[in-house]
Amino acid sequence: RADAAEIRDPGRFYLLVGFNEYFIGGQAAYAGAPYAPVERFVPKRDDAVELIDNVGVSVAALRPARGCAQSGLSEINAALDGIQRIADARRLAAGRLWLEPLPERLSLPQIETRYAEEIEAARAEGNVVAVLGEMDMPAEQRRVPYMMNFHRDGNLIIYGAQDARCESLVITILASLSHTYEASRCSFYVADFASGELGVLASLPQCGGVVLSDDGERLENLFRLVEQEMDARREALSVGGERGADIVVALANLASFYELYPDFEQRLVTVARDAPRYGIYLIVTASTAMTPHTRLKANMGTSIALALNDQNDYLSIFGTRGDVTPARLPMRGLVRKNKKLYEFQGALSVPHGDDPAESLASACVEGPGRARQIPKMPVHVYASDMHTLQERDLGLPLGYSFRTLGEVSYPVDRFPSCLVMGNDVQEIAKYLAGLREALAAGTRSYKFFDLSSGLHAAGDGCVLSSVVDIAHSIRALAEGDAPDILVLADVMRLFKGLPAAEAQMLKDWISQERYAGVTSLVVATELWRVKSVYDEWFKVVSAYGSGVWIGSGMGDQTLLRTARAEAQYRAVRKPSEGFVVVNGSADLVRLLEPEHWDGDEGR
Repeated sequence: RADAAEIRDPGRFYLLVGFNEYFIGGQAAYAGAPYAPVERFVPKRDDAVELIDNVGVSVAALRPARGCAQSGLSEINAALDGIQRIADARRLAAGRLWLEPLPERLSLPQIETRYAEEIEAARAEGNVVAVLGEMDMPAEQRRVPYMMNFHRDGNLIIYGAQDARCESLVITILASLSHTYEASRCSFYVADFASGELGVLASLPQCGGVVLSDDGERLENLFRLVEQEMDARREALSVGGERGADIVVALANLASFYELYPDFEQRLVTVARDAPRYGIYLIVTASTAMTPHTRLKANMGTSIALALNDQNDYLSIFGTRGDVTPARLPMRGLVRKNKKLYEFQGALSVPHGDDPAESLASACVEGPGRARQIPKMPVHVYASDMHTLQERDLGLPLGYSFRTLGEVSYPVDRFPSCLVMGNDVQEIAKYLAGLREALAAGTRSYKFFDLSSGLHAAGDGCVLSSVVDIAHSIRALAEGDAPDILVLADVMRLFKGLPAAEAQMLKDWISQERYAGVTSLVVATELWRVKSVYDEWFKVVSAYGSGVWIGSGMGDQTLLRTARAEAQYRAVRKPSEGFVVVNGSADLVRLLEPEHWDGDEGR
């Protein structure tokens, strides 16, 4: 339309309906034209006088002077200013269409105070509920606290990039539990493979321990504790009992866990799948949507997505992009509620600027006791640590089992002889020295044939180091005078150093099994010294395929027979570690050591 194309005046418009069904021009009120204030409105008239030439072209024009100057405002802004002045004078104001944006920083005490009634209602009927932060629901024009009901929601996985502060949100969850529940009602354990900041929780009575990424032994103990607790609760429920207090296990930085401890992955999946039905729940953090493997992700009941580097990860996590894109702020993210996605702001565990350790300790609920601690293997095992075996004189003392974290012994009641081997004579001697101290603290009689003096026990009359004393004792053995436990240290050197008659007498005594039912025989030697020994006495000692291996190299020998080869047999072991092999089953052990040992001097 040519008319519409010629519009020049502000606010002028043309309206077309249908296909030329209706076409009309109009003028919009208070458009964007410059505003010139006047005392009284006077309709605009064309008072201009124009001089035109003979062909109708305007040559000159004269218009009356304007009565007022322009204000610099547009007409619509001037009208709005006038409306605002009248509304202010009459104290009139429209309600806000939207709430203020979520704050960039919240603290847990703020949320717990602001929403005290809602939180108390959620924790009714014995539910274990943790407060995480605040959730914005703009369509309903309200905000609500975001809470995690473990009984209903199950396991939790938190996604977030390195700067999203996933670990801070985990601290908030566990701190919230400590604000409400005593250790006898709810406890938690932490495996921190991230920055280590979760260690601030270790002092709380509800915390059973914090495992760091370089402590594989303690991680093994944590998994074993959880698995044993699951077994105990399964047994209790099968007979109509109760499952006990709730337990939360937090694992920060799943990618690092996969990389450092791949052998634990299946155990983690098993815990995630089975533990919630026994009141044990899992919290895991991951940096991307692809980090958790499918079997683990399938067992996570609730997901929270903080800031992510790849926006497509939100689709992978929730199955939909939603209508909200979270701001790139610490602890800001998306949560799902009633199948809808909402923006969420996580709360800091303590107010900004407060000391975390002091604030957490002062806010937690104190109870009569503490959470069950993660069992810890002693760094050194001495005779004084073998309380049970000393009291009952059970078996041959070995040390502490990594599997049970308890005392372990070799069953000499079932196997009258025990073969102690290794690749390092000093490592073997060190264990034998610890064994001597353990036997000395008990009530059983014992003798050590230590011709090489490797035990450094000159003050013990039961340790024989001279040829004369050992030969005399061998003759006593042949006559039936035998101690409860007889230890042959460095047996191949022993036989070489003895007179031929006494050496043969001792070999015959062993090969004829005259010790059976009388004494428990311990034969110690380096592996290389017996690889080519086929004497009858050695066949008798090694016939059972059971015994003790000390140090590294378990996988390189065949005398101690196991049901299957395992990777741990070829791993590098500390001198104080070894395996006890009984009926084809091998148990990793931290071996006995003497209280004072100078056997390494001069090596």
